[in-house]
Amino acid sequence: MLRQVIATFFLRQAGRATRKRKRPAYFFAVTPGAYTEDVLTYEQVEQFRVLLEELRGELRAGLERGAEDVAPVSPDAAIGRLTRQDAMQAQQMALALRRRTQVRLQQVESALDRVDKGEFGLCVRCEEEIAPARLRVRPEAPLCLNCAEKRG
Repeated sequence: MLRQVIATFFLRQAGRATRKRKRPAYFFAVTPGAYTEDVLTYEQVEQFRVLLEELRGELRAGLERGAEDVAPVSPDAAIGRLTRQDAMQAQQMALALRRRTQVRLQQVESALDRVDKGEFGLCVRCEEEIAPARLRVRPEAPLCLNCAEKRG
């Protein structure tokens, strides 16, 4: 696994020199040596389970708190035209945030299902191990870094 990561790194470096593309931000997010621990232990999976359950609670609480922000702007309210436009813009931003939160909540619940099935830490596309460093940053990640890059 480590050899594959190193080989992939050098291939990317060679390709970037000719294409002159900017590296993605997550390219530098993993600390050196993070790929030495390939397999998650039972204790680590249980720590991720606790973390995912806490995250699920936070996301659900956020959805409940944000319910009043997405209420329709009443045309009968005695506010000015610009204030109404501001209120409608705030409502649209709250709706977008709510949609993103719902998607992340679904990902967290899916990750908890994978923990229960014993499939946590495996990429759902290629079935390779997901790097523990990636799981520490985004524990609900369903894809390994290579598949996530291919997806775009």
